[in-house]
Amino acid sequence: MYRYIYTSPSGDRFDLTSRRTSPIYLQKGGLKGLVGQIKAATTTSLLSPGQQVTSIQIEQMSGSLTVWIRPGREHSIQDLRARWAQALSTFTPGTLTVIGPTLGALSARVRLVELPDPPEQNPTSRRHIDEQTVQLVADEGLWWTSRLQSPPATTSPVTVEITNPGATTIHPRLWAAAGTTAKVRLPSGRTVDLAVPGGDGYARGRWLLMDPAESYAVVDSDDVLDEALWRSTRDGVVAESIPRGQSRTYRIERVSGPGEVRLEWQAGLLTPWI
Repeated sequence: MYRYIYTSPSGDRFDLTSRRTSPIYLQKGGLKGLVGQIKAATTTSLLSPGQQVTSIQIEQMSGSLTVWIRPGREHSIQDLRARWAQALSTFTPGTLTVIGPTLGALSARVRLVELPDPPEQNPTSRRHIDEQTVQLVADEGLWWTSRLQSPPATTSPVTVEITNPGATTIHPRLWAAAGTTAKVRLPSGRTVDLAVPGGDGYARGRWLLMDPAESYAVVDSDDVLDEALWRSTRDGVVAESIPRGQSRTYRIERVSGPGEVRLEWQAGLLTPWI
């Protein structure tokens, strides 16, 4: 059995699995599409049969979500309609999570393609059940696993092997606690350091994003850029990622300080229904 949970950009949570979990719930068969699409660039040769794939581009994925809105003693149909409408945005993505028996929780960041049509009725009966369909797009084109973490390195270095089961490259990120200097040995043997100052402003540590597309940013636990630490760190950072279908081995250690050091990563898949 699958569970379906939608979280709005403001954090309002809807368990859409059934009428037992929410007055707003997914119609049977009400989730259409939202499966990742790829566009392959190919070449052909007169000397070889068929074609060869030279690169793959992951495109946006789109689909629709149909829910039933069932009022009750606690909420009128008008209140529930308003709550559901306010949870959806054409600009800021919410998060649709599918929890399955094989892959666990996978999430896609989705937004409205367009605002839905107004309801055809405005009933006052508390027993009325409303049906609403919205068209969604996931601009990233992927379903993401929850963030996976390595065991922490404290007194001894930790070796971390990361396998990529997904459809896109994995770029790990390195965390160090306040007052701690971390070192990660990359698969090639090169090393990267992250020294996090002590003090109240660093109480929850810092993350180093080892991804050139994110400019090797250093961020706090809310993903807010720490510009000063980023500028002092970025010149020594290089990226070594895990290609899809492959594994790489990293080694993390605490060079100095009292806190922990760890790696974190996510895999992006084309579908959660496998």
